[in-house]
Amino acid sequence: MFPIFGILFPLTITSYYAWTEFLPQQPTESVVSNFAVRPGDQIFTEVFVAGAGGSPNLTGFFGQFVIMNLTTGQSTWVYTPRGTTNVGGSEAVCIMERPTVGGSLPDLADYGTASIINGSARRTNSPRHQGYTNCCGAGAFAIDMINDATTLSTAGAGSATSVNFTWKAFQ
Repeated sequence: MFPIFGILFPLTITSYYAWTEFLPQQPTESVVSNFAVRPGDQIFTEVFVAGAGGSPNLTGFFGQFVIMNLTTGQSTWVYTPRGTTNVGGSEAVCIMERPTVGGSLPDLADYGTASIINGSARRTNSPRHQGYTNCCGAGAFAIDMINDATTLSTAGAGSATSVNFTWKAFQ
């Protein structure tokens, strides 16, 4: 609460940031400090395992994140050591997630509907720009985000090439 002339008013502070997380060795998000995001920005991401700056290779030393803000033209690469994590290459996951902040779950932002469009995964050992399979649409396995008995967000096929996440509740 924020006092003005002795009257308390609710104060909401909102922050937006890009983050990565390479499981299981990175149990919480790692903020990408050199990458600005704003509500409404269109973001492209690519995640793969490889050597630093190299082509995808499931036995590479790093999880590599390519993040591009298509609205502003900004881009960055993030390298996270793979450690002992073995990546089999048999599944891909597209997630709308509420991160843990300071050890607890914050209220979920009211994002209306957000979409993953043209989400795809490249088959193991396929050459760059080849061997992609669609991970969206009717074939996707959608899981709703639920906290206790409250549905926070639903997931579902938006089209043959997209998944829509629809906000339902804050907490």
